[in-house]
Amino acid sequence: MKSEERLYERIWKKKGIDKGPKIEKGSRADIALKLLDKRDRLLDIGCGDGTLGYFAKNKYKEVYGVDISEEALKIAKKRDIIVEKVNLNEEKLPFENDYFDAVTCLDVIEHVFEPRDLIKEINRVLKRGGILIISTPNFTYKDIELLLSEHGFEVLVKRGIFGREFLKEFLSPGVIIKGEKI
Repeated sequence: MKSEERLYERIWKKKGIDKGPKIEKGSRADIALKLLDKRDRLLDIGCGDGTLGYFAKNKYKEVYGVDISEEALKIAKKRDIIVEKVNLNEEKLPFENDYFDAVTCLDVIEHVFEPRDLIKEINRVLKRGGILIISTPNFTYKDIELLLSEHGFEVLVKRGIFGREFLKEFLSPGVIIKGEKI
């Protein structure tokens, strides 16, 4: 097991007992859910315990999740998410080309060594016209817009993450962007 895998296993073991899925109003997950349209297949990259996927199931026929932590994926699986363990720093996404109608990638891109490789993989598994919702606290709009435009995406919506719940969830400003594969 790689050091980053051990780190996330420790984090999820510390979180302890699953208390049920909950999304704070105004959080990135809440905003992402509002940006998602009804479609067939959703992939949540860095799905953790499957909370986002759990709440997105009313919009999608199938919800998939990938994460580095087996502990987190055990919880996601109990929430009826179709799960795969993936270390994004070393592995490609284990799905066919053009498989998903939408992909969410919330606060993950800043944890991978090669963000361009991640965006290439998202482009590969996302259908033309598919939607990508990506958020990060550590990149600017321009950084993400450039990265997406270099890899076949058009930015449809961009938002800062601020508001009453901001201090609860964030220590620094963040961005959330909705893009479409063109």
